[in-house]
Amino acid sequence: KYLPALPASWGPATVRQLLSHTSGIPSYTSPDDSDAKLMPVKHTPQELIDLLKDVPLNYKHGTKFTYNNMGYVLLGRIIEAVGGISYQDYLEQKLLTPINLHDSGYDDGRIVVGQLAQDYTDGPDQVVKGRLVNMSNAYAAGAMYSTVDDLLAWHQRLIKGNVLSPAALKAMFTDGGHHYGLGWFIHESLSRKLYEHGGNIGGYSLYAGLLPGR
Repeated sequence: KYLPALPASWGPATVRQLLSHTSGIPSYTSPDDSDAKLMPVKHTPQELIDLLKDVPLNYKHGTKFTYNNMGYVLLGRIIEAVGGISYQDYLEQKLLTPINLHDSGYDDGRIVVGQLAQDYTDGPDQVVKGRLVNMSNAYAAGAMYSTVDDLLAWHQRLIKGNVLSPAALKAMFTDGGHHYGLGWFIHESLSRKLYEHGGNIGGYSLYAGLLPGR
């Protein structure tokens, strides 16, 4: 409906399956060395899709859960198709500016972000710079920067209903059967629901956890 040029086998996947990582669409990031070869080189979202257009489905859509960054690439493309503007402009105009997240933004690898933390990792004998990544490849799967203060404000405004409708917020935090809702892992901690997510790219990593009511 939204991306008619996709491979035929991808077409039956739903938006909800992309959000819940239950589509069978193959991912462009993987634990093998293909990730290391792919990520330093700039790719457009369409080029990322084209890399996998002849790869078989991982499984029938909706039958399993596998975390999949290609799902976020497709979701970003859907936002562009429906919104009529770029993913970056949509983020800035429809999300970041209206809720006053002034120290967050989209990083496609071309801009200079003031005071950006240096990424690093363990080397054989000492700490070294993190693996080279062209941020354009992360696209809607993670090409953003932020601060601790902005992340706190984001979570507070999300929980208070300043971002999504009550129905959408409820759907986001409802376990779909794999300890995962729509964008959040869902577990129990301290006898309460814990909504959490982590991520990493190059030498950067992040963990966010929400304990509602605390």
